[in-house]
Amino acid sequence: MTTTCQRCKNKRLLSVHAHSRDCTAFLIGGKEHVGYVPGDLGLGKGDAVEFTMCLDCGQVAGKFPLPQAEIEKG
Repeated sequence: MTTTCQRCKNKRLLSVHAHSRDCTAFLIGGKEHVGYVPGDLGLGKGDAVEFTMCLDCGQVAGKFPLPQAEIEKG
């Protein structure tokens, strides 16, 4: 588990763990995905939304940049 922000090293981290079922919507560059959480966005997968975000600088924990998501390709 991440204990400090990878960008600013602050410890004010918000961990989000949510069960979303198939009622999520994602919009990237005018292209929309409605349904389960896509696994290629770094925000979870399937029914789970899971991510950690710094409350000081806004950095979402993870390895970036991500490759092009399926939503963007569609």
